[in-house]
Amino acid sequence: MSTSAAAAVLRARSAQGAHRALKRTIDVGRGARPTSDVAAPAFVAYRRVSTAVSPSAAIIRPLRRAGLLRPPSRALLSTEPALSEDAAANDAGEEGSTPQKAASALSALPEGYTPGQALGALQSHAAGGGPVRLRDVRDLALSARPGYPRDASVVLTALRDFRRCNSFAIDSNVARVSMEAMHRAVTPRLEGEGGRAATPVEKVRAALFVLEAFADDKTGLPFAARTEHVDINLGLLLDAAVEAEEVRIGAAAEAEAEEGGGGEGEQPEPAAALAQRALDAASDVVGRLVLRGTHPERRMRKRAARRYLRAFKVGDAPGPTPRSADLGVRIALELGAAAAVARDRILTPSRQVLLWQPDASTVELLANKRKEEEEAAAETKRQEQEEEAAAAAEAAADAAAEAEEADTEGDVEEAQDAAADDSKKEQ
Repeated sequence: MSTSAAAAVLRARSAQGAHRALKRTIDVGRGARPTSDVAAPAFVAYRRVSTAVSPSAAIIRPLRRAGLLRPPSRALLSTEPALSEDAAANDAGEEGSTPQKAASALSALPEGYTPGQALGALQSHAAGGGPVRLRDVRDLALSARPGYPRDASVVLTALRDFRRCNSFAIDSNVARVSMEAMHRAVTPRLEGEGGRAATPVEKVRAALFVLEAFADDKTGLPFAARTEHVDINLGLLLDAAVEAEEVRIGAAAEAEAEEGGGGEGEQPEPAAALAQRALDAASDVVGRLVLRGTHPERRMRKRAARRYLRAFKVGDAPGPTPRSADLGVRIALELGAAAAVARDRILTPSRQVLLWQPDASTVELLANKRKEEEEAAAETKRQEQEEEAAAAAEAAADAAAEAEEADTEGDVEEAQDAAADDSKKEQ
């Protein structure tokens, strides 16, 4: 007999032996008395996997060794079809054995609660060991009222506190709702809602509040807010900067925004300082997007990278888009920054780090701004030269007049001396 034929015979005999042993084990599970050729310690417990293959016999798989002379359970070896997971959950729910999901910490608050009330309830719930849910934080942000800056501060405080104290990580949906809530709360209410129309300076402050919150790592927004949502807020800041013509870098400090005054002792922020804040915020936001796009977890240690990835909820495209860079450049130029500042702080990092080309309109805008600056510098230099020439001509005229006056005085003195000499001679 060849080797292959012998191997085939051995496999057939092994399969027959395993079938007989399995049949004896099933018979024992059904109540049959074990035969002498079945060793007691060899009883094995089995569990049913599926009855879909053969409705007459169960498909079983060994789990663990049973005790001495302990046959498998009838339930494990039953050939009846198994209940689905939903049916089993329903049966367990009817018996009351499955624990129900705990109610939200905000369910005890009255209808129309404020963000401050929601924050207090969630802080008490978290202090007692309860988890902070994404739905609760989203509901807190949705309760922010238009024209109430305090509500925006409460939403910002909630994001910071829960991230610091409860290792809370928001997702993209909560980040979007939170940014919209903060902008809505900082912006004054419309005239039809019992308020007044927002001034351009107030619009700048509202967009600036949201962008500064995004640039803050403590809020968790840099790890969860999508780029398109950030671009929306950059667009709001650009529109507000176009309307607020007095908010420019280098503006006079005494040109304060009349509508920004507060109570007694509170001075409005100068327009130049507000413009500088807006420029810094736009630069920081684009820089944060650039940092996200470089995947910094690849340069971190394992534990720091795991912590970063647990909080990172953006997705596959976290970096800035050409629209992000275009908005940042336009904001910088609209606020009165030089073309070199806009290029070095916003456009160059995006091009060097992410290696993508900006829009042609952005490049053309910078080129036109640089040309205007060169023309303005040449005109200023020409005016300075003309002023210097005029000053030199005036100085020469003054010197000539002084010299002529000195000559006149010299002639008078000579005439007086000659008259004195003549009088002496006559005497």
